[in-house]
Amino acid sequence: GLNHVLDVQFHGTTQVNPWYVGLKLAGTAASADTLATHSGWTEATGYSDNRKEYNEAAASGKSITNSANKASFAISGTATIAGAFVASVSAGATGTLFCVADFTSARAVENGDTLEVTYTISAADDGV
Repeated sequence: GLNHVLDVQFHGTTQVNPWYVGLKLAGTAASADTLATHSGWTEATGYSDNRKEYNEAAASGKSITNSANKASFAISGTATIAGAFVASVSAGATGTLFCVADFTSARAVENGDTLEVTYTISAADDGV
């Protein structure tokens, strides 16, 4: 994700639009994870349709969020959802994995539930 930001801003790489929110099961994300290779965690698949579009508001205070338009997942199975991720594609593993985060606490879901996810992405500099 960080390489993508640098490439878009400074190297002329094409911007991704839209981004998508997916759900993850238990496991630990690593900084080297990609959408194709993330051995420490598994994507949850027990929901209808594909990953949900990340509909964010304009950045403010060094962060950007979809809190006004949450990603809504119609759950079609039973699982414990540990967190979420943001990726450049609505399905599959050929795109860019931008970021992965765990919820404060995992959420048990079952068929018929709706899980709404707010994802906030923050930026920081080194203070110089």
